[in-house]
Amino acid sequence: MDKVGKKCRDISFRSEKNQKLVCVHSREAREYARILESDNMVVSYEACQCLDITGGNKNGLTEKIRFY
Repeated sequence: MDKVGKKCRDISFRSEKNQKLVCVHSREAREYARILESDNMVVSYEACQCLDITGGNKNGLTEKIRFY
């Protein structure tokens, strides 16, 4: 039996790198945002965007991953 609807949490926090309020939808996404905030090589980032990963598979096709 499947659940009706999908439960989703919103975790909002102030991003110093983005100078705005950022909202993510999981603890894992929040932890990854903490890593991005502390990484000196990262200037800014966006949450809930598709990431293009190329060269990851043997056919050279682009895979889309949504980070929540």
